[in-house]
Amino acid sequence: RAGMPMTGGQGSMSKLKAGDVTMWAVPTLMDLVGTFAQTTECPLEKWFRDAKIYQIFEGTAQVQRLVISRMQRQEYTTQLKAAAEVLEQPPGAATGDLAGTTGDVIGDAAKSVTPA
Repeated sequence: RAGMPMTGGQGSMSKLKAGDVTMWAVPTLMDLVGTFAQTTECPLEKWFRDAKIYQIFEGTAQVQRLVISRMQRQEYTTQLKAAAEVLEQPPGAATGDLAGTTGDVIGDAAKSVTPA
């Protein structure tokens, strides 16, 4: 991530996915190893306990899902409000052309996607 902060619930998404993957991988490995995996001599037994704790520690999976949904809702609400403001302006209000501000926004969006 090169030092960039996580936004929009990305930290919660990462934590949720890591916990789910860990709780899938460790029991799968335990099935492959057999009954030895359930003894204290095998590290898989500890990994299984740690994996379950990882899902619960610092918020359960359900709490992480709530955080993600709230952050996404905030992000989309902000974007929708900005789009509504643009659409409420009369055509040609900003530039005097027939397309108006909506055309400017679409043009700017196309420039940001089109390679230079």
